Amino acid sequence: MSRKNGPSLYHMTDKNIFDALQHKKVTLNALNDHLLERGIFLSDETGKSEITEYVASLPHDYHHYQFIAGLIENSNRKEPSTNTVLDVQLKNGDIKSYCDEVVKTRKGSGEVLKISQSGDSTTVTVTYTDVDFSKTEIRQRTTKHAVIEIENNNGALSIRRPANNRAAEIVDQFTNELKKSVKEEVPERIISLEAIVQAEARSYFFDKLIKLIDGFKLVDVKQVNVKFSESDDGEDSDEDDDNGVLLGHIQKAVLNGDGVLQSAEFNQLHGSGFYITKITWVSVDTLPGGDKVEFSAEFGNPDICSDYKYKVCSIYGYKKLDEYNVTGRSPSAIEKKVLLKKLEAASFLAYEKVVNKYGQNDSDEDD
Repeated sequence: MSRKNGPSLYHMTDKNIFDALQHKKVTLNALNDHLLERGIFLSDETGKSEITEYVASLPHDYHHYQFIAGLIENSNRKEPSTNTVLDVQLKNGDIKSYCDEVVKTRKGSGEVLKISQSGDSTTVTVTYTDVDFSKTEIRQRTTKHAVIEIENNNGALSIRRPANNRAAEIVDQFTNELKKSVKEEVPERIISLEAIVQAEARSYFFDKLIKLIDGFKLVDVKQVNVKFSESDDGEDSDEDDDNGVLLGHIQKAVLNGDGVLQSAEFNQLHGSGFYITKITWVSVDTLPGGDKVEFSAEFGNPDICSDYKYKVCSIYGYKKLDEYNVTGRSPSAIEKKVLLKKLEAASFLAYEKVVNKYGQNDSDEDD
C-alpha cells in the first residue's frame, strides 16, 4: 500500500507559528511559560497579540514545535465506538494469523500496528497520522491512536472499534481475510434501521436503549436530535396549514435541557413524523454507592439510520444519597471497556425489540 499523505511539515515558518498561536487554546500563561524557558521575560501588561507576534519571530527547533503542537492538540477528544458481531467459530491462533495478514498488507501505509492477545481477547493498536487540510498547517497532521478489540465469545466474534474510516478499513481487511479462509458463509450482525423506515420504530429503538443498560437506572435525557421522516411526508399532506408550515420548513432539530423526552416541543415534533437520530442521557449505577454516567448514541447517517455509534461521555462520582459530583470525569480504560460492553448489549437488545415489533413479521406484541 502506497503512502497517501506525503511528507510531514519539516520546517515551521513564522506564519505557521503565528497562525497556530492564534488558537483559543493557547493562553497567555502558556506563552509566558514558553518564553521563560527560553530566558525571556515580559511585562504583565503585554497582550497576547504582541506576544504571539514576538514568539513567531523567534527561531524554533523540534522541541519548540512539539510544545506548540501540544498546546493546540485535542488529546482528550472522546471518539465514539461501533461494534460488529461475526457468527463464526474460530481459535484464538487463527484470529492472530488473520491480524498478521492485515499488518502485512498495510505495510508502507505510514501506520504502526501492534497485535496483542490475552485469553480470548485480541487487541490491534494502530498509530497513524490523520490529515485535515481545513486546519492551519501546523495542525493539519495529527498523530492518533486507534484500538480495535476482537473478543472470541463461544461461536461469535465481537469487534469493537473507533467509529472512523481508518479503523473501518482495518476491520474490513480482517473480515475479508477471515472469509477467505472459512469455507462457509459468515453472518455479520450490525445495528442499522435502514430497512425499517417508520419514524415511530426508529424512535422506539432509542426509547428502549436508554432503559435496557444492565445494572443502570435511567435518570434523565439531556439532548435529543430529531429528523423529519420523508417516508411520512405524503401521510401528513392533509394536515392543517400551521402544521404544514412546520413540516415544510423544519427538517431536523436539536433539543437540549432536562427531561427532553417529556417536553412539549419534543412531543409536538415526534407526533408530526420526526424520529430520534441521536440521544444523550444520564443513568445511575444501581449498586450501593454507584456513580452517575452520561451516555450518548447516534446514527452517523441519520437519513437512513445507519452507521450506529455510541460512547461513554462522563462519569459523575457518588458523594452521598442522590448527590453526585457536579463536574464529570473521563472514564478509565477499565471503566470504559465495562460500560461499552453494557451499552453494546443494550443496543442489540433494543434492536431485537424493534425488529420483533416493526420488522417483516409485524408482531403486535408489546413489551
